[in-house]
Amino acid sequence: MSRSTEIYNDLTNQIIKLMEQGVPPWQHPVVAQSGGLPLRANGEPYQGLNILACWASSIKHGWTGQQWFTFKQMAALGGRLVEGSKGKGTHVFFYGSAPVDQADPDAGWYKFSKPYTVWNSDQIEGLPKRFELTNELLDNPPVQPLEDFFAATGSDVSTQDQGQCFYIPSRDQIVMPPIERFRSVASYYATLAHEHVHWTGATHRLDRVLNTNPRRSEYAYEELIAELGSAFLMQELGAVPVQTESHAAYLEHWLRGLKNDRRMLQQAATKASEAVAFLKTEAAASEQRLAA
Repeated sequence: MSRSTEIYNDLTNQIIKLMEQGVPPWQHPVVAQSGGLPLRANGEPYQGLNILACWASSIKHGWTGQQWFTFKQMAALGGRLVEGSKGKGTHVFFYGSAPVDQADPDAGWYKFSKPYTVWNSDQIEGLPKRFELTNELLDNPPVQPLEDFFAATGSDVSTQDQGQCFYIPSRDQIVMPPIERFRSVASYYATLAHEHVHWTGATHRLDRVLNTNPRRSEYAYEELIAELGSAFLMQELGAVPVQTESHAAYLEHWLRGLKNDRRMLQQAATKASEAVAFLKTEAAASEQRLAA
């Protein structure tokens, strides 16, 4: 077993354990205190599986810092590990591709992942003051910015006074109950984000398999993509990730899927980040057209 596979399996086991306790990492209270998605030293947010890797470590150790540094980056900024942090780095992954045969350009390329170690800002002292600032995510975020964002994606959202939320691929339509039917405003928007991630999977968008049969393995996989995508997007928009209305019903499906398919977590996290990027691009393009 490669070192990369060993680290990935350890992370998957951590996620499974948290799910078995009823609290997936994207809904843990510690995550809400960091102020958003985990950030690299240059301020760019991590993507896909690396988000979950940072969250899992934060939950395990109680770290609430948002930014993460390699040892070299830390040293370049004048930082040093606080006592007791040595050997407690977090493994994240670099994904790349390389030629199968350097001498034969037609031989094709292969993909690889390589783990490397980062440290949370809570483990480092001596960093510039700007890295000490944290902003907690909001339990009840302002409604208008969220409304504006989802409207700008160009999606067709139908409000119907019934108890179900779903995306209909044949109509390319999202159906939502009125906001008053939800436990909280945050729960409504987390669920709306969940359905928008499904919306990105349409054939003419990101072209994912949108199987609506709960007995099929693709169903659990797509629901995990939507749940992760909702959590990632809520953090991007400054809101605390909360349970969507469908969360409890799907938890057992996710657990079964992760135990049966060890690659499901990485693949779902990657697809979730792709969906969030697509939604942000669509919303930004709409805003630019309105401003023109």
